[in-house]
This record gives sequence, structure tokens and C-alpha cells, in this order.
Amino acid sequence: MTVKNHIARTLLSDRAFHVVRMHMSKRQDFHFLHVTKAGGKLFKSVVRAEDIALKVKIMCHDHVINRTDLPRKSRIIIGIRDPIQRFISGYYSPLRFVRGELARLPVPLQEFYCTYPTVEDAIRAFSEEPPRVSALSLNQHLGIYQSLTYWLGKVPDINDVFFYETGSLVRLYSKGVDERTHTTAADYQLDAETLESLSYSLRSEYCLVDLLKDEAINILPENDGSNFLDRLEKISRG
Repeated sequence: MTVKNHIARTLLSDRAFHVVRMHMSKRQDFHFLHVTKAGGKLFKSVVRAEDIALKVKIMCHDHVINRTDLPRKSRIIIGIRDPIQRFISGYYSPLRFVRGELARLPVPLQEFYCTYPTVEDAIRAFSEEPPRVSALSLNQHLGIYQSLTYWLGKVPDINDVFFYETGSLVRLYSKGVDERTHTTAADYQLDAETLESLSYSLRSEYCLVDLLKDEAINILPENDGSNFLDRLEKISRG
């Protein structure tokens, strides 16, 4: 980070800093919106690793930046993931980074895990009518960042939206990832009733994911050997 960027980052909020940086930068072919728990860090690492050879410009943003912050008609890249998996991963994510030591977490997250010591507890709160939004929001993954609508809007325009599916990205590029900071298969083992309840509560999210799969462009389709960066370069030319 340059000295100017460091000073700006100190003086501005995260959102303000990224908006200023975006508008001061050169034209970008694509803007990557970092959906939480959908492989965003891995996507950014791939883009950084390929940056020298890139003929297509991708500006990668932090979680806080959404479509309303971008210039009009920007081409957007996002990651999509099964909503139940995103929810469960969001529950465990803060715990993974502190190896389960609650005392190392910020106070709001300590309060969250004291209120919801298991993922089933959080699912029950989320599945209530209405859901316990204020308490769940202590964990941003289950609060402000719970839905793709944070990044795309409640009635999203699918034009100029491109996506990858998290599973495809991980299978191709996850070598060397520290598995200790990731949820395990056992974390996703829930009883049928709990899964059904969570699935019902996430029904609108499933509709949005299905809409994206049907109408947006997948930059990393299964059984396609080409590099997604090559595909984006062709799109930017066209």
C-alpha cells in the first residue's frame, strides 16, 4: 500500500476509502464484489497471482462495497454458493480464525456465541417469524451480509453480472489453502428437520441463486478447461 493510500485508509472508513480508490483508478473491465463465505479470498489470490499477465482489469473490493457504490453499467463478478452452506460457514467463520477461543473475539461476537452456542441455535433464531435479526446481526455473516441482495439489490438487474460457483473455484485453485480456517464436512451435518427449517427460511435466497444461474454468465463452468481469466478477457473485448 502506498503512503497516500495508507493515509487515506487511516482517515476514511473502509467504504469511503474503497469508493475513493475506485473513482481515482483507471478504467476497470470488471468489479469483483466480495460476497462473504463464497470463495472471495481465493478468487482475489488467483487474480493477484495472474496480475502481471492480465490483459483484463479486475478491481477487487472488500465486503462492504456493493453495486450502488459502482459506476453505472459496471460489469460485476460475484461468487455464489449454496445458501445453507453459506449460512453454516458464516456461523463458524469467526470461530475458525481464533481456533475456538471466544476470548480472542470482539465483544459483539462473544455475545453472539454465548447467545447461540451451536449452529442449530442460530438456525432456530433465524427461522423464527420474524427472525431475531438484532441478535443475529452481531455476526455480520448472518446479519448484514447474510443475503446476496446486500451486493446486488433486492430486485437485481442481471445484465452485466458474471459469477462463479464456489465449489468449482475451490476444486481448481484451492491448493495450499489453510484448512484449519475452514469449516469441515462434519460442520454441515444437520438433522433433517433443522435442514428443512433453514431451507424454508432461505427460500428467497435460493430463488436469487437460481436466477443468477439461469440468466447471468458463469465464468467458471464445469468441465471447461479454459482459464476464467481468459474467458473474461474475451468478454471484455466483445
